[in-house]
Amino acid sequence: MTERESRIDWLIFTIVGGVLSLGLILKVGEYKEIYKDYKYERQKASHVTTQDGVRYYLYRDENKAVVVPLKRRYDIGSGGIYVTSKFYKGHIAVKDTVTYLFHKYPVTEVGKEAFEGCEELESVQLPNTIKKIGEKAFKNCKKLQTINWPDSLILIKRSAFSHCNSLREVELYGDCRILEYAFFECDALERFIYKRERVVKPNPETDPHVLLHLEKSIAGAAFYGCKNLSYVEIDALNATFYTFPSDIIGGGFEPIFGYDKALKEIHISPECRNIFFHEGSVYDKNTLDLLFCLPTVDSIYYVPEGANRILPHAFHGVPLKEIWLPTTITSICYDAFTDSTIVHLPQYTKIKIDDEAFNGEQTIEYYIKRPD
Repeated sequence: MTERESRIDWLIFTIVGGVLSLGLILKVGEYKEIYKDYKYERQKASHVTTQDGVRYYLYRDENKAVVVPLKRRYDIGSGGIYVTSKFYKGHIAVKDTVTYLFHKYPVTEVGKEAFEGCEELESVQLPNTIKKIGEKAFKNCKKLQTINWPDSLILIKRSAFSHCNSLREVELYGDCRILEYAFFECDALERFIYKRERVVKPNPETDPHVLLHLEKSIAGAAFYGCKNLSYVEIDALNATFYTFPSDIIGGGFEPIFGYDKALKEIHISPECRNIFFHEGSVYDKNTLDLLFCLPTVDSIYYVPEGANRILPHAFHGVPLKEIWLPTTITSICYDAFTDSTIVHLPQYTKIKIDDEAFNGEQTIEYYIKRPD
């Protein structure tokens, strides 16, 4: 091989190596962008520390600490997905403050997916500094039996406790907002108590987040599929149920207690300003709209006179054979009925019926006088 050929080979090798290196740099850059999009962006956290078996991200600018997964590794082979390689087990006590480099950080959040998939986790003690429990924070903690509910808690995010199959009670005090699917299919859950011991009158200009969690209390499907849930007590002055999409709280497209086969009655304080329970259904106290019906009502169901609108998903999953609507009904919203049902409507009353109010499985019959 001549010296010229060697130089050509070296040049080709250099070019190919450069192209491959550039491709690798671009690929790494792509993964870095994915990393930036991930909830726990290391660059934004001032420090990371593990104390007494719990890992925290510390944010100096915001003066807070957030509980995060015990350890994560970045697996390029799985397409840039973060997977947890270590899990919390047994009993975990979260600190109220974390001291690092002589600075004290109050622990205010259980972060997104912090305990997700920790199947050997049995109990958690949270401090009274916790304000938020993040999305999927305890999802699939199948052995989690006990967790205290701090009065400071103001928000439980989407799917935070979904599929916690050993959790039996939820008792929330103070002012806490619950987003959709928060306790989805918690099979062992038997009791849900929701109380507010204090009433906050927020200023919409200075405290918009407080206003939101006061006005939007419990979103659609929050307790969907809790088949053993038998006792619900609502003793909160401003409690409100939302079973349909809202730009503020996200899309809750199912009734709050859908397919909760053991639930026959909800105890709602008469002092509650927004909702009340009557003969198997929950109504908006201000508009008399029917929010949703429990799936345990009789197969032939009479909506009482005075009810106004049938809201979306109101009878989702309710195994009715017949339903009789009163003469006061003004409209039936989309997806109000999902099961095969005979719907009796008053003959001489104009009712606005959405295009998708019935899914094609219902039979519509008109009556002149409703049976007693």
